[in-house]
Amino acid sequence: MGRREDNRRLRRARVLMAARALIEEGGIEGLSMRKLASGSGLAVNTIYGLFGGSREAILEALIEDGIESMHAALDQQSFDDPLHFARSIITRGIEHFLASEALYRAAFLAELQSPQVRPWGMGVVLRRGGEAIQNLVGAGLLRDDVDLRLLAREIMSRFRALAHHWARGTIDGSELRVRGLYSLHICLLAIATDLGRPRLLEGLRQAERELQALAASG
Repeated sequence: MGRREDNRRLRRARVLMAARALIEEGGIEGLSMRKLASGSGLAVNTIYGLFGGSREAILEALIEDGIESMHAALDQQSFDDPLHFARSIITRGIEHFLASEALYRAAFLAELQSPQVRPWGMGVVLRRGGEAIQNLVGAGLLRDDVDLRLLAREIMSRFRALAHHWARGTIDGSELRVRGLYSLHICLLAIATDLGRPRLLEGLRQAERELQALAASG
């Protein structure tokens, strides 16, 4: 049983590696079962068995693996400041997107263009975002008298909307980062304690200055 599962993981990794190369070369339109079979050295039927035969499912699996890797990298670092950790989820996420720009543009555009594509990464990101918010509550920076799960979902939804703008090319990576941080601080300020409010306002004003500088340079 263990060997069978190891073989399945190996075949899955081969397909995902081939899929990444195809998307980076030609976008989601370049992803086909025939090309995947050629690139991975596996039969089309094998790929169907691993992923259900949908290129959207393969894209989703590829992105989910990337998001898991990104958050595993966060786990390797020490964050003494819970606010720094919350900001890092945004900034490290964007660094991850920009490092594989073609792949993540394709993923966000697929969400917009294909109703059957569910938003990828929601479980991982909401879990990590919820953890960050709980840390802020524990540090006395946020109140706990609201539904913190809904707050995490709202922050994620706002960021996803910005990422869709980035994927369409209406904002660049710098604006995505700054506007993501601006939105994060706005949401957190809604339930800030007296202790947390000055720090969150400081972060908001820094984001405002960066946004003004981007607007002036544009």
